Amino acid sequence: HMYNFFRTGISNNKKSKKEIFIVIEKTKRGTMKNITILILSIILTSCGNSEKATKFYLDAIKEFNNNNLEKSKNYLDLSIKEKSNFYQSHFLKAKILFLEKNFKDSEIIFSELAKVKKENFDCKLWLIRNYFFLKENSKAKQIINDLLKNNSEDWRLYYWKAQIAKEENDFENYFSNLNTAEQILKSSKDIYQSLAIIWNELGFSEKSSSYYKKINSLLN
Repeated sequence: HMYNFFRTGISNNKKSKKEIFIVIEKTKRGTMKNITILILSIILTSCGNSEKATKFYLDAIKEFNNNNLEKSKNYLDLSIKEKSNFYQSHFLKAKILFLEKNFKDSEIIFSELAKVKKENFDCKLWLIRNYFFLKENSKAKQIINDLLKNNSEDWRLYYWKAQIAKEENDFENYFSNLNTAEQILKSSKDIYQSLAIIWNELGFSEKSSSYYKKINSLLN
């Protein structure tokens, strides 16, 4: 399953679809990785209209900040139509899909984006979130462990490790990782506030409210 990030890029290239499909057909006996690399190289040569794409992207951000997710997606689609490999537009669209609880489609886009910019930490963090809600814990844990090699002080990684452990009824690791996250943030108040903000950003208002209540209980 290849996301439109690839398919749209192909259709915008100077080569005809027929020519490209012939090339793919010749590569068919090879690995899927070879096909992906081939398609990606085609995309990167089709720049599209950067100015219009940027304008639509900025319009999308404005609607997103006003919580008009559907309008934001419409502008993002226009942006991607103008420039098929506009990374930021694909990223925001995947984020919106997550907020709409469309975790699978969000995961598909973030997975493809992660191949384009392998060092993008935020992209991989969103992948972790998607895998968690898709109950694909092994994939989430693999990304977390890879990221911890160079981001051992990022509390969010320990937080998600804790949530996965809790989901698996591994309460020893749940409390251990949650404690590590709290130590990094120095105090329970800080982590509760941060978690409240994050859950609110992710569209889970009830979960967010529960952490704000915990903050109030600490203050009283």
